[in-house]
Amino acid sequence: MSATTSPDVKTTVTNYAAAALAECRRVLGGDGDPFADEWRHMDASERRFWLSAARLPVNLANKPAWGEVPGDARAKLKNSLYRAACRAQLLLPPSANV
Repeated sequence: MSATTSPDVKTTVTNYAAAALAECRRVLGGDGDPFADEWRHMDASERRFWLSAARLPVNLANKPAWGEVPGDARAKLKNSLYRAACRAQLLLPPSANV
């Protein structure tokens, strides 16, 4: 991508690539995504919270296996979590680490 590529295009390409990779893993049966373990350990209400934050359908919270969540939704959810983590680092002072 050139230096003039807009952030929206980069995000779209990143989301598309992540979704394509997730689909390949689903088809091949591999679960190389470390987030799969986190998803399994979340309860349904925590899943609904993060799905809402990512503006995704909250009924996906009923899918206990990360692989059951569509690849594009997984990519969008992880992108949203990444953005939230970056914002938290900017907004919370280092002394807030508890």
